[in-house]
Amino acid sequence: MDWLLIYILIGLFVGLIAGLFGIGGGTTIVPLLVLTFLHQGFNNEELFHLALGTSLASIVITSISSIYNHNKKKAINWQIVKDFWFFLTFGTICGTFIAGKLNTKILSVFFVIFIAYVAYTLIFEKKQFSTYNFPIKIVSNSVCVVVGVVSSLVGAGGGVMTIPLMLKCGEKIRNAIATSATLGFPIALAGSVGFFFQGLFDSSSSQNEFTYGYIYFPAFIGIVIGSFFTVPIGVKIAHKINAELLKKLFGILLLILSLRVCFTILF
Repeated sequence: MDWLLIYILIGLFVGLIAGLFGIGGGTTIVPLLVLTFLHQGFNNEELFHLALGTSLASIVITSISSIYNHNKKKAINWQIVKDFWFFLTFGTICGTFIAGKLNTKILSVFFVIFIAYVAYTLIFEKKQFSTYNFPIKIVSNSVCVVVGVVSSLVGAGGGVMTIPLMLKCGEKIRNAIATSATLGFPIALAGSVGFFFQGLFDSSSSQNEFTYGYIYFPAFIGIVIGSFFTVPIGVKIAHKINAELLKKLFGILLLILSLRVCFTILF
């Protein structure tokens, strides 16, 4: 019960982040889950896989709430969703198979590098809007596959990549956030299903009564409960204020969390 309460608190925090920035919350969920799992005494060899799978499973529910609230404000570009969802899903499924073959240290190195890059862009990159349209289909489809693969490897909903892409192609910031939250659903669904089956068929995986595949259900339930209350709050804030300062603070938080995970896992 004590651990469930901790997971609910994590859910409250990541739900706010998900609603505010449209990034699913995975970049925050994964390091927090890794650190919590370590304190629970989980097996280091599968710890990161469990964090990735649980993160993606929770984002499925988080994104539904986010989609509902953004759609009420008519902020979602459904044409982009229609064009991109299949290739994002395909890339995510491929990514789960890649992740299943990598050990915790390799995944953690990849994660720390990726999060450091995301943090850098959040802290230092200025808002720039372009008049360019989305690139030709073969390019945009290829980019979507890559976004899906990377999302599986870091347990995120893809928004940290799709939002900058949409901004550079002329989409307004609030529409980019809302559309990114919507695209996070197929990514998270495909990723969580992939990690679920990867864990089931991994003979070295130490399953217990609360773990199914690479999904730890007490963490999943706690995060879903917590995020249910804070996603709508995050969406309201996103549509009312300039988020530049909050993005910078979030970037600093990501750096701290990723470095903590790096030192804990690697050293």
